[in-house]
Amino acid sequence: MLSLLSRRQALLLAAAVLAPSAGQADPAAPVPLDGVYVGSFAGEATGTLTFTVENRQLSGSLKGVVKSDPIEATFAGAVGEDGAVALPLTGTVRDTSRFNLGTFPFSGTVNGRIGGETGSGGWTGANQFARHEGTWRATRK
Repeated sequence: MLSLLSRRQALLLAAAVLAPSAGQADPAAPVPLDGVYVGSFAGEATGTLTFTVENRQLSGSLKGVVKSDPIEATFAGAVGEDGAVALPLTGTVRDTSRFNLGTFPFSGTVNGRIGGETGSGGWTGANQFARHEGTWRATRK
């Protein structure tokens, strides 16, 4: 039979073990991702990208060049519980050759993962004339 002091010590020990520690994050809780991220993309096209995450919704844009032709695009969608993204990308590329053929649409994907202070992954973009791909990396401001 436990003495009163032993029972009290056992209860305090059990409470300390079972209660979540104050100030410590729950390891199963998702990492907060909200914020503005800035970075770059590389590959057959290069440039900068910026995106915002708010309540697991991401919206972003990129600007750069492919073979000296300027490109602009946007992407948006949901961020998975694990930080995964697989988002549609839509944009335009403007021909700057001596023929000045105009502006052409393209579409593709931005995929990867956001975790903590950084995100990274891959991208694709294509239209009837070409298909390009590469990587991206961004850091939360």
